[in-house]
Amino acid sequence: MANLVDNAIRHNRDGGELTVSLGHDQAGAWIEFDNDGRDLSQVDLSQLKEPFQRGDDTRLAGDGLGLGLALVDTIARSQGGDLVLTARPQGGLRARLTLPSADPAEQPTAD
Repeated sequence: MANLVDNAIRHNRDGGELTVSLGHDQAGAWIEFDNDGRDLSQVDLSQLKEPFQRGDDTRLAGDGLGLGLALVDTIARSQGGDLVLTARPQGGLRARLTLPSADPAEQPTAD
């Protein structure tokens, strides 16, 4: 979560807003971060989960190495989840992390 929050704040515009939403559906539990930063292209989106990518910034400019979203994506997939990045029409990014719900049949029962 810290990587998603940090990314949403760091790559927002000055004075921008960050919205956090939580929910649950057939795919599992999800948390979504929306910021109102710069416009993003499909090329930007396809690169953001790649290590050492930070949109227009190289890994040597500014703070961070461009590993946050790559790590979140790798961890999510290792747990059967998913990280979906979507460009918002009004500018900015929506990052939705979904993790599968535990199967009730696999839950321990109280004795």
